[in-house]
Amino acid sequence: MLTSQPFSYMDPQWNLVMIAGARLVVLSRFSASGFMADVRRHGATVFYMLCTMPMLLFKQHPIPEDRDNQPWLVM
Repeated sequence: MLTSQPFSYMDPQWNLVMIAGARLVVLSRFSASGFMADVRRHGATVFYMLCTMPMLLFKQHPIPEDRDNQPWLVM
């Protein structure tokens, strides 16, 4: 699971990670232009976003490497 949310927002993520035995990667900040590269680098299949984050991602120009991402759940 990949997120850039502050720890004060993290209760649902911690619960999911502990139950599933998954790895949680917390980015130091959200960057729309670098987020999908972070997804690839960490092999994330689940990521957590709030408010306008998805809209900002959809505004990014697609690149061929985006096809290599394997997310199956966006929370």
